[in-house]
Amino acid sequence: MNVNYLIRNLIEAREVLGEKVFTKAAALIYFNHYIKQMIERRERLNRSKLQRQVNLSLREIGCEEVPYSFFRKLI
Repeated sequence: MNVNYLIRNLIEAREVLGEKVFTKAAALIYFNHYIKQMIERRERLNRSKLQRQVNLSLREIGCEEVPYSFFRKLI
């Protein structure tokens, strides 16, 4: 699915979900998107780069950044 479509739908449910759940859900959507891009480009997985990209995307939609430990749990 298109990332922008998923994020738009998530933004519509932002008040119902609460800020914490919304941020984690958005981070997971962006995380999956950037992981797929890295695989397609055959890039080496770099958690720091991934964290920067996800946090930048989160800031663009007005969310707090997620800590590095969030990515360590997923990878």
